[in-house]
Amino acid sequence: LPPTPKLTTDDKTEKKSTMASKEEIYAAMTQALEGPSGETLKKKFNASVVFVVDGEEWTLDAKNLTLQKKKVKGADLTVVATLQVMQNLLSKKLTPQQAFLKRKIRVKGNMGLAMKLTFVIAATRKCLPRSKL
Repeated sequence: LPPTPKLTTDDKTEKKSTMASKEEIYAAMTQALEGPSGETLKKKFNASVVFVVDGEEWTLDAKNLTLQKKKVKGADLTVVATLQVMQNLLSKKLTPQQAFLKRKIRVKGNMGLAMKLTFVIAATRKCLPRSKL
């Protein structure tokens, strides 16, 4: 068998580019709130959550089916994570519960809602652009 090729810097860069960027994740969340998927999310989640991803704040309000690029007071839940952790959540490498237990995300607010974050992640995942590889 030939030896396993080592990754060069170009390979690493290409590998990272297949992961969703913050803009793609935000767009997918926006799309998840539209149409029948938004109504389903409203029934299952029906709360507001502030996502802080690498310092950037997004407020998803499933009650009113809106997403804003700012922090809104009175959110039911606040989730703080890095972009890498969000990518892992969306690619099913990590569940919200695992991320919390491994201290990869910080959660403040209603813990019952934190357990329902899977619905938000799943709805967002369905709207992400597919890899062309």
